[in-house]
Amino acid sequence: MQTLFRIEHDTNTPAFRFNMWEYTREGLEASILKIQDFRHAFPQASPSSHLIVKLIQSINISRTLTLDRYLLHVSSVALNTATALNLTSALNKGKVHDGEFYGTGSREIVLAHTSVVDMRQLRDNWQSMEPLKVLTHNQTNMGMLPPDGKTTSSDKGICVLAIDIPLLMGMYYMFNQQQDVEESVGKARRTVAQFVDSYVFANAVRSHTDHAIFNRLVASHKGLPSLPAFRKHSFFLTDYSGAIDTVQEQQIAMISKMPQRISGIMKAIPMVSVANLQELSELPRMARTYQCLWALTISRLKMLAFLLTANQYAENRNGNEVANIQRILKAMNVRAAVRNNLGMEDYYAVAPYLDQIGA
Repeated sequence: MQTLFRIEHDTNTPAFRFNMWEYTREGLEASILKIQDFRHAFPQASPSSHLIVKLIQSINISRTLTLDRYLLHVSSVALNTATALNLTSALNKGKVHDGEFYGTGSREIVLAHTSVVDMRQLRDNWQSMEPLKVLTHNQTNMGMLPPDGKTTSSDKGICVLAIDIPLLMGMYYMFNQQQDVEESVGKARRTVAQFVDSYVFANAVRSHTDHAIFNRLVASHKGLPSLPAFRKHSFFLTDYSGAIDTVQEQQIAMISKMPQRISGIMKAIPMVSVANLQELSELPRMARTYQCLWALTISRLKMLAFLLTANQYAENRNGNEVANIQRILKAMNVRAAVRNNLGMEDYYAVAPYLDQIGA
């Protein structure tokens, strides 16, 4: 996000400690691991019509290749395959999908990108890697339910998610090697739909949880309630909602008076699976073309609007940065780009953030 909006780095950010946060963070981390372990061991089957299942099945590359050659072939076809499925990428503006990850009525932009996969890391830790990352969603509940396409909350709006296609396919390669071993000793082979549910959806709980915590912070700042989840996990998880609310009351009071720059404020807001809001704000490494710039911008409008409105010194301390951000957004003609790609009904869901930013 800092690169996209040219936000300056603030090296003068003191370390902040919030009552109950370390206890809460450790508890949430333990809950994430419990969810992942359960879904890895007892996978459900995602629908065969799901977007990610279709994506994997569309990249039909022989597993007789070595892993490095396999990944090279995947990278060569990744973005063309994404285009065929109407995903947004550096080559294609894509479309807004409905309910693929957060249930019917959720409007979702799905970014596809490529990366250079660390093969040693992949071989050693493929089960814990995260090829699907949530860049923004609208849920405020702490149910910690994977974004698997089932409706979990009445919170609706625009969501943005990113799929790292080489990492996804590298994990699928390793998954099939594991299944070869399982099958050789007489165990049933798991399907691509079970792979998607047990590893892709389950591991996305990390970024989902961080954004749920951030959404609660935004709701608390606006004086809005956090809505409960419709569903629960089939096993017990401690509810940390009350502890999070206590911590965020302290955070809002602190943020309103911080003299630091925007990046300094982001560093002072801790998260669970990443260190802080600054790390959470990082966007996928992909060419910033006109085809995908609108989607990347949408994914950070809520965050930017919060940072510019929650701090009473924003206009004075960060006046040049704020003016620069406004100039960048106007130079991008961001309102027209967002409106043209989202359509009027979905545009009204993000227009308030543009108003708050002054774009």
